[in-house]
Amino acid sequence: MKNLTILILTISVFASCAPTITIVDTSCPGYKSPYFNRVDIEAKGIMIMPVLGGNEKEQFRRPMGDAIVENFRNEFGYSSVKSPNDAIRILNSENLADEYAEAIAFYNTTGIIPKEMANKLG
Repeated sequence: MKNLTILILTISVFASCAPTITIVDTSCPGYKSPYFNRVDIEAKGIMIMPVLGGNEKEQFRRPMGDAIVENFRNEFGYSSVKSPNDAIRILNSENLADEYAEAIAFYNTTGIIPKEMANKLG
């Protein structure tokens, strides 16, 4: 009987310590741009820029970019999504490589890409 009482007390203590499951909305609606919507992506397409990372992160950079492209292509279709390699080819053909490098340098310094730079690259 003593063992049963200890077992019941132990179960009740652990049951009261169980974590509460909380569902959190991580979509961050405050950061959503009105210019980034499903209709425009389906109509105009989207270009995934290369994922940034230092030399110590190189092993993650390309797989992360590939995963982003794959997810977008699954969602919007292959022809609507340009890969990072496509993006680099387009930037080079439009003579925007220097502007892209400037935007990345600005981002590395400040943590943002100014809207004017993003619009020009877009």
